[in-house]
Amino acid sequence: ELGTRSRGFVWFFSFLAWYGDVLRKNENVILLLDEPGMSLHAKAQEDFNKAIALSPDNDAAFYYRGVARMEQLPASGMQDKETHRAIEDFSQALFLNPKNGAAFHRRGLAYLSLKEYRQAIENLDQALNLELSPPDKISAFNHRGQAYLAQNEHMLAISDFNQVISLDNSVTDAYYNRGRARSAQRDYARAID
Repeated sequence: ELGTRSRGFVWFFSFLAWYGDVLRKNENVILLLDEPGMSLHAKAQEDFNKAIALSPDNDAAFYYRGVARMEQLPASGMQDKETHRAIEDFSQALFLNPKNGAAFHRRGLAYLSLKEYRQAIENLDQALNLELSPPDKISAFNHRGQAYLAQNEHMLAISDFNQVISLDNSVTDAYYNRGRARSAQRDYARAID
């Protein structure tokens, strides 16, 4: 009974039904959505677990459960364990839909949070080769640049931070991190420019 489900659960399945209809009709649409997993309460994972049990081949349910896991990390006290579980969810979403750029993006962020920089870079590379929303594209370049910076690959980091700035010149992290990369190269004049 839908009346006993959370608003997020109802929204999610209403969206899937609508989107499935759009795909069947082969309509061109522009979706402007906030990620529902980002604002759901602690019961979100429970709802996603139920969704997965009902439809185990639904890549979106795995993706959003991974998002919900990552969003609750600061409060969970189990960062590494939950991050690995989120990575498993993103991996299952990708098994079901290998062209899910958002899942590669989120899995890259999860690896970055674990300081597994090579895996982060590989996933963010994959994400950037697929379709991403403009904010996710900016995030992917910015976070890949941070992973390169952590690996002392300064030129690659600078290239990514330049890309972020070209896409959105208001992302202060890109300027800050580009300055860090230039300082590491002892290019102090350009670091403060």
